[in-house]
Amino acid sequence: LASAEFDEDLVQVDLACNRLSTRASMALIDRIPPSSLRRLDISFNRVGRPGATALRGLLQVIASALSRFAQLHVFLTHGAQRAGVLCDLFLEQCQLDDNSMVMLMGGVEECPSLRCLVLSGNPFHDKGAQAVAAAVSSPNCRLNKLDLSWCNLMGAGAVAVVDAVRTNTTIQV
Repeated sequence: LASAEFDEDLVQVDLACNRLSTRASMALIDRIPPSSLRRLDISFNRVGRPGATALRGLLQVIASALSRFAQLHVFLTHGAQRAGVLCDLFLEQCQLDDNSMVMLMGGVEECPSLRCLVLSGNPFHDKGAQAVAAAVSSPNCRLNKLDLSWCNLMGAGAVAVVDAVRTNTTIQV
């Protein structure tokens, strides 16, 4: 993976269930060209905090590209699927803890193209759940699907997520 290069026209990356280490996951994420990517699935790999940091960077690059007038025009006119920006992000059982979620959600909050976010089976608690809630409450967040199954949300974190989902009109529950 260290020398992997991806085509700039890459639309989908599905590397679920490959037992990638945190280091390999991070190296992979750093090499993905954000210009055309619409779907990224790295579920069931050890992403952890370094991978979450790399994902935040990827989401910020995508958000920055969207802020340019031409991309924004295509996005608004034709929707995210035709604009060539990340719409679906699958991170099921990626060992994302509270600190990983705080890092990752900073990028999610800034990425209006993201429509589907799957975080099921990750071991985060209140701090991570509150980061999810803050991202979902952001005016930039246009998620249609948010999957937090098997995350053992409880207490203040669960309440924060429920309140955020109630205020976000794009999420389908």
